[in-house]
Amino acid sequence: MEEKILYRTPSLDLATTLLYLGNDVVGIDVLSNKKQSFFLFSNSNNLDLYVSDYWNGKLSSKFRIEPKDFLNSRKELLERLKESMRKREDGD
Repeated sequence: MEEKILYRTPSLDLATTLLYLGNDVVGIDVLSNKKQSFFLFSNSNNLDLYVSDYWNGKLSSKFRIEPKDFLNSRKELLERLKESMRKREDGD
């Protein structure tokens, strides 16, 4: 079986940006101490470029960000994070 290559980030802001730009969140890894979580993305052709541009401050010159859509992406991630934490507490 071929293992899927994933990109992981603990940054909610970066994860929100990647989701907003159309990258697929394939999961959220909540650590056992519940003090840190990682957002997991499937690798896409542009993911590395988006991450690099995010950290170098170059995304704003390439994309027009719609604030409502961006905030909806953040809300979706936070809801998924809460659900992942609930499942972790329940032992799923």
